[in-house]
Amino acid sequence: MSKSILDQAVDMLSKSGFVGFDDIFKTLNTSFADTSYPPSNIAVKRDLGKIVEYQIQLAVAGFDKDDLTVESIDHIVTIKGNQKQLDSKDDWDFAFQGLARRSFKRQYSIQDNIEVVGSKLKNGLLTITLRPKKIEKDKTKVITIE
Repeated sequence: MSKSILDQAVDMLSKSGFVGFDDIFKTLNTSFADTSYPPSNIAVKRDLGKIVEYQIQLAVAGFDKDDLTVESIDHIVTIKGNQKQLDSKDDWDFAFQGLARRSFKRQYSIQDNIEVVGSKLKNGLLTITLRPKKIEKDKTKVITIE
């Protein structure tokens, strides 16, 4: 039995020694069982073998920037889409409607060493960029004695 691409990604991240984002793939594995709308990707960018950036990419054709919200609260990234209904003044009826016009909510769990640094909507693709937080080297902290 071959492993899914998702399981392969989890294995790859676990073997790379990077702890933190691999759990999002496990969470997504169960998330995909519930919904596949809108279609999405998770991309990993490496520099000299070290993970430097992640992207959550969602295909949101037909959604305007004002129809979408991206929030990061307590290590949960939530993406919501609320598409406006078609204007009733329009004289067009659909003989066939293959493009979905529905609202959605997708949530992704991220570890505390990952932060959301931005998002953009371009050509129907919503991209949320995440990066590992920079960990400061052993800074000396002086503790006041009371």
